[in-house]
Amino acid sequence: MITVSIIHRSLHILQEVLSFTFNMERKFGKRDNIVVDGPVCWNNASELYEYGYPGNRGLPHVHTEKIFDQDHTDRLRVNNLETCTRIGFINYGSSCLISSCFNYVPLFELMCEIVMIHDVEHLRLEAVSVMNLIVARSNAYLERDKYGTDILFQSIVKLLKKGARLHVKKKTVHLLHMLLNCPRVMASFCSCFMEGDGSGMVDINSNESSTFSVISVIFESLAECIACTGSNAENGIDPFLLFVTLDSLIIQELQLRKHTIILLAFFASSGKCGVEILLNYGLPKGKDFPAIILQSLVCDLDLEESDTAQQPEVYKERTLLIREVLILLNRLVSHPKYSSHALRALTNSREKATLTVDVTSRLSSKRTFFWQDVSMTRQIRESEIIDLAQVLRRRVFTFLGGSNQ
Repeated sequence: MITVSIIHRSLHILQEVLSFTFNMERKFGKRDNIVVDGPVCWNNASELYEYGYPGNRGLPHVHTEKIFDQDHTDRLRVNNLETCTRIGFINYGSSCLISSCFNYVPLFELMCEIVMIHDVEHLRLEAVSVMNLIVARSNAYLERDKYGTDILFQSIVKLLKKGARLHVKKKTVHLLHMLLNCPRVMASFCSCFMEGDGSGMVDINSNESSTFSVISVIFESLAECIACTGSNAENGIDPFLLFVTLDSLIIQELQLRKHTIILLAFFASSGKCGVEILLNYGLPKGKDFPAIILQSLVCDLDLEESDTAQQPEVYKERTLLIREVLILLNRLVSHPKYSSHALRALTNSREKATLTVDVTSRLSSKRTFFWQDVSMTRQIRESEIIDLAQVLRRRVFTFLGGSNQ
């Protein structure tokens, strides 16, 4: 009988093997000391391929010729395609030799099935780690669309569910970011929101209604990743985190929120669909992304002012998070087409207008609790963040018709 422990150990071994293999590909995947006489023909198409890592086979009994470049670098000239293929120097496509011929789709789908079947967090962590390795080595424009299947998005819902551990969520956000970097996956992801007038309304009898439901849950989970506060202790003690300090959990949480903000910024940069969804998509309890982002930012500032004994690493991660939030907000309010739309979304209620003014005012000036002697972090706070906040503040006050003084 296959137990969870056996599956976990097997996944861990698989992850280590894939990680080692892909690292070897990056390290040895390209050799600049092998050249070929003439073009290389493959499938009746004349192409000049690059040459990859030959493993441990070396160049035994290969007819070669040593040549010298103008820079006096010695190289080996291999005189025929058959020799190149036999010794393993052909690296077709964008992948390297070691695993370029392997079809990773079934393995990727198997990881999705494991996520769907098992609720054990450390097992899911290994599965999503394997998924990240597979997607990371693929070409964003030519290969990644084959991984953006329905079962993948259903797996992401499971991985981002409320109560999931921070490590699992962070790796899942990274996986989603890499997949959305594929134009076809992004188009598929957005398509169900663009039905009719683009308001996100979908016919419940249509084939896309189930996809819309899954993606809606993903957006709600991303909103929870942004708004999460504390150390995740309310979800119970994970036996694998018994020796993790509270500060470490806070750092993990801040990193998760930062990566989620970066994902939303990337999503907003994808065009009209991304901007409209980010600004208008209705979340539970009448919230939207601008409101949740502003509330979380105010909460961060309040925590900093009350916790004067915070660790430098916590301070650093919170600084990086605040910078990413301000970059996202400035990108929205300075967009050539959607700036007024974004400013309206930030000020269309008394609560959001108050939060926006509060945040921009507090971040626009130096404050006395910037006590940590961390040069890089202090520099970010005293230059980048203040500048970003002041730019945002001016745009908001101009839109409201007030003074920015």
